[in-house]
Amino acid sequence: RSEDKLSRVKEQALKKGATAVEIIPYDFSNVAGSSIVVNKTLEKFDKVDYLVLNHAGVPLGPFLSNKYMQDPSYIDKIFRINLFSNIEIALHALPHLEASSGHIFVTSSTFGELPINYGMSLYCSAKHALNGFFYSLQQELLAKNSPVSLTIGALGLIWTPDMQSMWKGEIPDYIAGSIEGAAGGFWTRTRQDPEP
Repeated sequence: RSEDKLSRVKEQALKKGATAVEIIPYDFSNVAGSSIVVNKTLEKFDKVDYLVLNHAGVPLGPFLSNKYMQDPSYIDKIFRINLFSNIEIALHALPHLEASSGHIFVTSSTFGELPINYGMSLYCSAKHALNGFFYSLQQELLAKNSPVSLTIGALGLIWTPDMQSMWKGEIPDYIAGSIEGAAGGFWTRTRQDPEP
């Protein structure tokens, strides 16, 4: 998320009664440093009660016909954003959540539960892995009688302005990096695609 978008979220939270909100913009493709989010939270609030993992990188387009999607560095980036950074943050926050009898909420996707024929092979596989890890972690927490609870929310399609643009075949610059280099990487609707 951009600092601008996070600032708008902060403003809304304060309007709805939050007494203290701290925004921490971060590039979650940098897995090794993603624990900085937990550290900054601890600096500001001294504890962690809730951890909401709600970030994703969404590559769209047929995997087999897009060479850039097959590049190992691209695949690695998608898994760093969608899986590894979530694991890193959760592991870093877990001792603090145990101290506060806290809760983890993992924002996942129905695309992590079912194979989807929307040209989303990388996203679906990363979300399947995310679900597999956190469902297993949930069982480990239960088995050791941890005070930490964990919920995995498998959300459906959320009709955001970005998703509306991508549905039309438009590629936001911040997703594609270079529109010319990724122009074929996003699906275009066919008559088999359902209406949202």
